[in-house]
Amino acid sequence: MKRFSKPALPPAVPILIACALFAACLGCSSQEPQPQSDVASGGLVPDTKPAPPVRWVDATIPEGTLLPLKLVGRIDPATCKAGDAFRARLDDAVLVGDQVVLPAGSFVEGVLVPGPVQEGGIGPHALGLKFQTINTPTGAGAVLDVRLRQPPRGRVALEEGTLLSVVLRSPLQIKVKH
Repeated sequence: MKRFSKPALPPAVPILIACALFAACLGCSSQEPQPQSDVASGGLVPDTKPAPPVRWVDATIPEGTLLPLKLVGRIDPATCKAGDAFRARLDDAVLVGDQVVLPAGSFVEGVLVPGPVQEGGIGPHALGLKFQTINTPTGAGAVLDVRLRQPPRGRVALEEGTLLSVVLRSPLQIKVKH
């Protein structure tokens, strides 16, 4: 029996075949770039509508309304003097009807004054507490006309968190975000 052998390919042919296959693979993988989705937002497009305009309405808190405040910081008659500022935080929300007019967390700012102003004298030289303004977390603010319901007794330091209940002497006009 006679055996036949395959004719040998020229040495350049296998290299040409390999290059053709390689080029074909590259051509298959080069497609138009696909738009990428925003992975961080789960593929959702952020809302581009403008926020609705804020609507403010006038509110009136009646005279005689109690505002439960807690002192922020400490007032020490040994180290404080007239003109020093103090802050207190509204402990509970104030409602007019069923609407929150002063949210809990609103801040009242005041100043220490000489003498027992508003029956709140403290310290060896009798410093008084003068409550000036209230500012809400929504950005509204108003000037206060209040008196201490129960002034601190004696000439002692007022510790952080001391309850300072004040009562409105006149109606309080304030804007409320609606």
